[in-house]
This record gives sequence, C-alpha cells and structure tokens, in this order.
Amino acid sequence: GMLLVLQVAMAEVNKQLNGEFRVALSDVLMAWKHLLLDKLHLPPPSSARLENYDLILEAYESFLQRSNTLDLIDVLSMYKQLKVVDSDPEEPVGSIQLFEVLSGNMEVPEGPNSPVPSTPSSRSRPCSSQVKTAVRRVFCSYLSLLV
Repeated sequence: GMLLVLQVAMAEVNKQLNGEFRVALSDVLMAWKHLLLDKLHLPPPSSARLENYDLILEAYESFLQRSNTLDLIDVLSMYKQLKVVDSDPEEPVGSIQLFEVLSGNMEVPEGPNSPVPSTPSSRSRPCSSQVKTAVRRVFCSYLSLLV
C-alpha cells in the first residue's frame, strides 16, 4: 500500500514537472528507502536524495490526507502517542525493526512462538498433482470457451 501510494505521488510530481505520468522503478525504490528512514526518524542513507524529494513527500502526504488514510508508520506513531505507559511498558516494534520489515531485509521467524504471525502467502506449500490437474482442466475449458 505505502509503496503504491509513493509511486502514484512520484508519477503525479513527474507529470507536473515533465508532462509524463510515469516514474522509473529505481527512483521509486530510492525514494521508498528515504521515505521510510525519514518517517521513522532514522539516519539518512549514504545515497543522495532524489532531486524533487520534497515535492514527492508533499504529494505523498497530500494523497494520504485526501484519501483519509494512514500509512503503517503513522499508525505506529499514533499508537506510541496514545498508549497508556503503565498498561503496556513493552514497545511492540521498534523503528529499526519496522524499517527492516518494510524494506524487505528482515527474516521473519515462523513457528508457534513467532512474534509475527505468518500469512498464507508467506508459507510455501507444495501443490498436489490433483490440484494442478484440476486447475489445468479449468484453464483449458476456459480457453475453449474463448475460441
């Protein structure tokens, strides 16, 4: 979600400046890294910011505000502001951990004692031959309807 909003915001800024509603993936990923570090108040990376980073950040925040949504980092900061100190002294996730998860650098341990529940898409499951045959049959039937 956050990455998609960033891509749309970058394309919007590019359209305003250059007339084209598109953006290079490498630019999106570079801006993504800077955005995460900025919003988590972590030290900036050694790579230089994009030329129009401030406009991109403004468009990103504006998009979130217009659509009445929050990104994951905003949710975490709101949680930190609103939590009662005595009720939960342990912080659920730190800024560095959240950055690693969002940037895809963290290996998430799986198992019954894992602090992060795994999603169905994160588990690799072997597909039985019966399922493959059934899917192939349905797909071929669909194609025969088209022809």
